[in-house]
Amino acid sequence: MSRHRPIYSRTQERERIHHEEAEPRSSARVLRWIVILALVGLLFFGIQNAYSALTDSDLFRLGHITVVGNQFLKESEVEVLSGLKIGVNLFAADLRAATQRLVADPSIRDAMLLRQPPNGLLIELQVRRPLALAAVSERLYGLDGDGVLFPLPQAPLDLPIVTGIETVVDTPGVYRFSHLVEFLDQLRSNAPAFLDDVSEVNLVSATEARVYLVGDGLTLLMRLEDATDQVRRFDAFLKAGAHRVQTPSYVDLRFSNQVVVGTG
Repeated sequence: MSRHRPIYSRTQERERIHHEEAEPRSSARVLRWIVILALVGLLFFGIQNAYSALTDSDLFRLGHITVVGNQFLKESEVEVLSGLKIGVNLFAADLRAATQRLVADPSIRDAMLLRQPPNGLLIELQVRRPLALAAVSERLYGLDGDGVLFPLPQAPLDLPIVTGIETVVDTPGVYRFSHLVEFLDQLRSNAPAFLDDVSEVNLVSATEARVYLVGDGLTLLMRLEDATDQVRRFDAFLKAGAHRVQTPSYVDLRFSNQVVVGTG
């Protein structure tokens, strides 16, 4: 009887080896995932238990609130606005809701709350800083660099008053303050001495205003753009002494490279 030897190709041999190696690898992979899932489960239940321990512990009762950045607001006012009460559990307190209550106040631009275990809480505020006082419906509001009107803080403020607000109303309650804010911001940055001498900015339109000065008692007609150039021309006019010939009724700075003096 003839004997036959089985003949294997190289491809068949590789497939046989791969199959033999795959079985223990597959078992190891399944075992690895079982271990990972078990650890995740333990971690999850551990976190749940740890959080429960924190929120139920008397050690973490809110004992004091520290407020920073509240230049125009009292600390007690900020605490009331936040809705947080002394004595509540520090980790059970809803800081997201407290933050939303704070920024809902028109005078607060932004707020950040930070737990300080075991019993402290930090409230960091960005309050709105007024560029001017805006007269609206016989009341004064603060006007900040974002063009937002907000109730005036209980603090002494030496700022120019903006009147004629009705001229920049698009729809009821909606104002166009972009030119005015840019004008005031330029004066604050580049001509602070001039701004200190301004008592009132009376809006003639969204882009022009009458500016009343305290020191010279002058009325200036100005555009609400290129404020720095207009102030430079006004300074040159004063240094030339031209206004001493007769008292002008107004000085018009709206035209480029010239100053128009009204005497009537």
